[in-house]
Amino acid sequence: MAEDTVYLGLRTMLASSTAFVALVPMDRVRPFGKLKQNETLPAVTLFRLSARRWPGYGRESGHADVQVQLDVYGTTERQTLDVAEQVRLALQNQSQGSIRGTFLNTERDWYEDQSESFRILQQWNIHHAE
Repeated sequence: MAEDTVYLGLRTMLASSTAFVALVPMDRVRPFGKLKQNETLPAVTLFRLSARRWPGYGRESGHADVQVQLDVYGTTERQTLDVAEQVRLALQNQSQGSIRGTFLNTERDWYEDQSESFRILQQWNIHHAE
């Protein structure tokens, strides 16, 4: 499944960044866009938005373009900005294993009133070999 391999690849890239792991332990990087209840911040969630398979001539090409949303949550604006920057540095224009390329499409930030936390949403295109 493309999404399993993509999640694993992105987690591996984040885990290999000492600057990222210094800010967010890997046990606070969550799949499926879900934080634990009363999650300790900062934390990051990953969520697959879509996966498009490229057709080949009479067969599958083996290439998928997966859109992934990463949400960075923090208790302060500065903390959230710092983590989001380390995510960008760890993932931008990377290739590893079956991931052929990672490209940041959009970034958006806002304040979550209910949880009184800051959040930065990043949408990534992940080019992936299946």
